[in-house]
Amino acid sequence: MMAPLRNRLGREIVAMGQCLRSWSKAGIYMPSLPLLNLSDDQWVDVLASLKDTSDF
Repeated sequence: MMAPLRNRLGREIVAMGQCLRSWSKAGIYMPSLPLLNLSDDQWVDVLASLKDTSDF
C-alpha cells in the first residue's frame, strides 16, 4: 500500500527517488542524504520536502 503523500507526488519524482535509492544500495552513488537509513515512508516525505524547497 502506498503512503497518501506518495500518491500526490509526480511519477517522475517517485521514479527518481527509487533510482537514487537503488544506486546508493549498489554503491554507485553516495548521496549526501542517507537514503539507506530511511524507511519507505520517510524517504518519500524527504523527497516531497525537497521538491517544495527547490527552485526549478
